[in-house]
Amino acid sequence: MKHTNEKVLMSVIAGMTALQGVSSNMMNISATTSHVAYVKQTMTKSDELESKLHDSQKTTEDKKIAVDSAKGASNVASKQVEIVQAAYDARDAAVKQNYQTTYDAIMNELQPILNEIESLETQINDSKKELEEQTTLNEQASANLEQAQKDLDAKKTELAELQNKLASLGDVADLTTALETAKSEQATANETLTSAQEKADAANTELTNAIADAEAKKVAVEEASVAYNNAVADVTVKTNIVAEKQAVVDQFEDENGIENAKAELETAQADLATAQNNVTALSEAMTQAQTAYDAAVNVQQTAQTNYELAVGELETAKTNLANAQESLNKAQTDYDANQKEIEAKNNEISALNTQIANAQSEVDKAQADYDKALNDYNSTSSPLEQAKKNLADFESKYATELSRLTAGSKGYFESLGCYDALKEIFNVNNAFPSRGELASYTHMGQAGDATSLENMQASIAYLKEYDKLRKQNGLSTPKVSMAAMAVAQVNANYAQAEGNHSGVYGYSENLAWGYGEAGTGASPFRGWYDLMLVYL
Repeated sequence: MKHTNEKVLMSVIAGMTALQGVSSNMMNISATTSHVAYVKQTMTKSDELESKLHDSQKTTEDKKIAVDSAKGASNVASKQVEIVQAAYDARDAAVKQNYQTTYDAIMNELQPILNEIESLETQINDSKKELEEQTTLNEQASANLEQAQKDLDAKKTELAELQNKLASLGDVADLTTALETAKSEQATANETLTSAQEKADAANTELTNAIADAEAKKVAVEEASVAYNNAVADVTVKTNIVAEKQAVVDQFEDENGIENAKAELETAQADLATAQNNVTALSEAMTQAQTAYDAAVNVQQTAQTNYELAVGELETAKTNLANAQESLNKAQTDYDANQKEIEAKNNEISALNTQIANAQSEVDKAQADYDKALNDYNSTSSPLEQAKKNLADFESKYATELSRLTAGSKGYFESLGCYDALKEIFNVNNAFPSRGELASYTHMGQAGDATSLENMQASIAYLKEYDKLRKQNGLSTPKVSMAAMAVAQVNANYAQAEGNHSGVYGYSENLAWGYGEAGTGASPFRGWYDLMLVYL
């Protein structure tokens, strides 16, 4: 940190000395400590001892430098040098006496901040460690899962090869199947033939009965026709008789003769009516007989069609039976010819089936191993995701604080709500070119920059020492202006690069290089304040 002291000192002292008598936008210096953002403090006991040793050496060197400087600068008599030496010794003793008290007071205020920083860093490191552990477990589980997948695929491939080999034996094994199939088909064809024969016989019987019925009804029609014709002839004869009798009646004039003729005429007319009624009855009987005959003919035709279909099915069944018998004969011949080969292949098939069963067991075991590996992987994935979430939640919860670790004084000013009023001081495009050029020397929050939180924290010790010196001289605690602090920071960065005052803003400032920690013999106050004190 010592190599940054000159920049810190310029940042702080310039801001402090410029503020005597200024009251607007200010706050007590004692309030600034609580607004410093979280930063990392690295001070080991070794560093502290080394610093004290260095301070002791530096004190001796400073005494010599002060004496030599007093001798060269004032060119006074040796008596005046002794006065300077005595004054410095007295002041140095007072500084050493109050250093530890001042340091303890500063650390009492800083320690809570440092403790919280350490706590945050511990939480971050714990979360990262947990994430790394879960990541390692997850990677191992992933490797196990990948190996289990490879083993499972290998077993499945082995099983498939055995199954393919078994399938290649199908041509020989099919001989037995073909024989059994041929026997089944022959039996089915035989059953079909028997059924077709029964249907054909039934259809033949039905046709024979229909033919006989039709012949009988044909005879009835013929007989009814003959009877009808005879009745018509009888009506004709009797009509002629009635006509003859009527003629006889018409010829007779005496009463006795005409009565007899009329009686014969009435008898003939009655016979004619009877004959006519008989013709009507026989006509109806003949019509009924014809209708019955026509129906019988239709039945005969249907029976004939059914018979012909049954005969066709019978012939087809006979053909199918013949074909099935031929296939059976061929299958039996092939089976008999390859019986030895079939037995050998059946033995091989049996062995293959055993191997396949074993391979299937291995596949099942590999599948179980894979499922376990997958479950293990999933069980590690959940804690890994939880660890990632925990770290993300922590970073999200403290996002503002963590972001201010790299935001430098910008984050500090934002925490006070005054950055908007100060941002033009850091704007390289400032409306005033000289201010923009001055701002270009500043790199907000970067290591070594006056705006970094590390340098801002380091400045607190100088402020404490500065305030202590003022109180020793009966002066009040000075005020701190955020604007003056911002200006001091850009001026310090400029001075670091150019080795001179910028002269842009109207503040007074003191520059110092090459000094050490506050409250030590190497403090810039040893050369800036103590040596200057002799001239007051």
